Amino acid sequence: TIPFVTGLAGDSRERLLSLVAAVSVLAGGGAALMAPQLFAVGGMGLCGLVAAGCALAGAALLSRIPAPTVS
Repeated sequence: TIPFVTGLAGDSRERLLSLVAAVSVLAGGGAALMAPQLFAVGGMGLCGLVAAGCALAGAALLSRIPAPTVS
């Protein structure tokens, strides 16, 4: 399980918040570039399939991150 951010040690908390900010910016930028082309090719169905695939890939990557230290 992922602990609450307030329960993390100082260094871990800073890294986690930086990672969340960086990933959200990259994901938003990537989605803004891909969405119009995906919608033009396959409509909302294709956009949904790609979004589901991205969510599964994110969950798989998240499960591989070692647990942070809790203070």
